[in-house]
Amino acid sequence: MRHRLLLVPAALLVFTLGVSGGLPAGARQPGTSPGTPPPDGIHVEVSDFLFDPATVPLGRGQTVVFDFVGPSHHTATDSSGMELYDSGSVGAGEPSTWYTFPAAGVYRFTCTPHVEMGGRVAIPMRVSPASGGPHRTFHVTWASIAAPEGFVYDVQIQKPGKDWADWRSGVVGRKTSFTPNAGKGKYRFHARMRSLDGGEAFWSAEAVIKIS
Repeated sequence: MRHRLLLVPAALLVFTLGVSGGLPAGARQPGTSPGTPPPDGIHVEVSDFLFDPATVPLGRGQTVVFDFVGPSHHTATDSSGMELYDSGSVGAGEPSTWYTFPAAGVYRFTCTPHVEMGGRVAIPMRVSPASGGPHRTFHVTWASIAAPEGFVYDVQIQKPGKDWADWRSGVVGRKTSFTPNAGKGKYRFHARMRSLDGGEAFWSAEAVIKIS
């Protein structure tokens, strides 16, 4: 029997979790069926024996749709340790599974019975503007929504000539402002989502501000 997922249309920008990950506040569980079309998103084909594409560039709040084309049975399973989604064993032509990603980070996925199959979703954060003077206010965005119950966001900064350091750790907000305080040069940021029960995304690609 196919496992049921918590599925919410991407247009609502609602964070969804696999059943084993618990229910965030306000989540609902309509399940999947041939009459439940997936929301708009980037489609990934699950076939013998690969995900296509295996690297999925995505924006914050966008959706990945896993389409099972087989012919063997496969799963689309989050492997971040956060238990975000798990399709269960699905055969060719059976209903798609989808998941809406709220925040920057790199999220790996796999097929449970075929460990050689795998891929990742890569979601960037955003800083604006990209450059300016030392007294300008910049805007740093790492998520499309506030962190759901049981999850937080981490953001690190690398100031000119310095190592990476925690900047916003364990926060639920999705963005903030920033005023440079370490002189001219490049300020780098990266972010991830983390579960309070264990598991985390890998750090996102760097977003850079150049101060002159």
